[in-house]
Amino acid sequence: MTAQDMIDGISASYGTPTTPTSQIAFRTPYGENSSVLARWEDSDYSCNLVSTGSGSNFALVLFSKRLDALAQDAILEAVRLDAQEAPQRDLDRQKKRDQDEQLSLEKSRSVNKPNFRP
Repeated sequence: MTAQDMIDGISASYGTPTTPTSQIAFRTPYGENSSVLARWEDSDYSCNLVSTGSGSNFALVLFSKRLDALAQDAILEAVRLDAQEAPQRDLDRQKKRDQDEQLSLEKSRSVNKPNFRP
């Protein structure tokens, strides 16, 4: 089936689509974005027809606009917090490495010192 066949079939039930020139995140092992071929939406939901892979496969990506807005806000907040906390995490990691190295040196010292003969 062609993209137009898919659009015609879905439009028979859901009405006339819009044809935005946008991309939408489509969950694949490769984290790719797919071009939206057609979109049916109302004030609460969005249904997007996308082409996947070689272009001969299709998927419908549906989402709640309200929940999507909340998720996008949460993602932005997570990115902001991650950037804000990154310096402290780096310091903590370095401190842990230093402590592990010191512990390893102390262990080696305690094993080697009794056997040391100049």
